[in-house]
Amino acid sequence: GFRLYVSQRTATGWGNPMEIRELSSPTLDRYGPSVDPSGLFMAFGSASRGNNDYRLYSASRTDTSSAWGNIQDLSGINSGREDNDPALFHFSRSLIWSSRAPSGKSWDLVEISRPDLSTPFSGAPVSLDTLNTPYSERYPCVSQDGTHILFSREPVGLSGVIYEAWRQGSPGDR
Repeated sequence: GFRLYVSQRTATGWGNPMEIRELSSPTLDRYGPSVDPSGLFMAFGSASRGNNDYRLYSASRTDTSSAWGNIQDLSGINSGREDNDPALFHFSRSLIWSSRAPSGKSWDLVEISRPDLSTPFSGAPVSLDTLNTPYSERYPCVSQDGTHILFSREPVGLSGVIYEAWRQGSPGDR
């Protein structure tokens, strides 16, 4: 199965990757982690529970030296049609991810925001129609202010190509 690992940067390079055991499960597991700048909140995808229905989850911790815990299914935004590849931004108040919900066939990028960190992500996400195509859009990486995105566009049967796009303002400014 897939697992999440962490590696620490040292003066001479990267340290050996270490599995984040507290986030592991006995089945196909964790994908595409996105950690906020504080290092205290993480979103990730998981196909655990013995099926291939990818869903979004979060984990948190009280300080950066503590173990991850408080694993939560992001049920307020999971579509039930496969959700994966989360990218946190706007200091964990906004999230872009890949979902099969908009088209039902390919992966599309969707976005949601919340007013503050104590409010769970919930509601209908906004489809990023200016970026989505009949192909699959996956693996978003978003700047903290939400104005710059990198993502992969994957035609069926072909390797993905990395794209980038810009927009004005962040969700908190709109």
